[in-house]
Amino acid sequence: MRYPFSFQCFLILICVILSVPSTRALDKPDKYKGTFGVKAGFVGGGVIDQNLFPYEAEKSYSFGLFADQPLSPSLFLGFNIDYHIIDISTDESKLIEISLSMKGIIPKRRVGFIVRPGVSAGYGYISEIDFVDNAHFFMIKGFTELIYFMNNNIGFLVEVGGMGAPLGGNSKRSMKMDLRYLIRFGVIF
Repeated sequence: MRYPFSFQCFLILICVILSVPSTRALDKPDKYKGTFGVKAGFVGGGVIDQNLFPYEAEKSYSFGLFADQPLSPSLFLGFNIDYHIIDISTDESKLIEISLSMKGIIPKRRVGFIVRPGVSAGYGYISEIDFVDNAHFFMIKGFTELIYFMNNNIGFLVEVGGMGAPLGGNSKRSMKMDLRYLIRFGVIF
């Protein structure tokens, strides 16, 4: 099986993510350096449309890594790597998504609690599934992160949103994915 990214590319991405300095100072944006986090949860069912022939994908699991850097005190640029399991009938495939995100901060009322709405766009790759060979997608996502910091170094988050792919396919077929809900829980460092 051929993967769209080499092992060397994967190592470079991990080094970039791990090089992001992590601090708790979200409530002190002038001292904020960046964060790193992991998420896991569920992605809802939806339709994968192949040349106007729909396939129903069932609810499944989703995992992700992210790194955020500030552009301003209330706006952040994020780098995300997500891994979604796609279940169609009796076949299971993997969707790997690499994207950039923009996240804002809604002014907080309580210390330690932050609301961050965001959008992301990027590249998605789905491995071979019973009805189609490997395919590539333009992925979009809208979400809100609810973050609660327990101490100076670690916080817990809930992500709620939706994801889809308006464009995609391979050399033989055009494809798209309808909007699917996304609920994930995670830890931010």
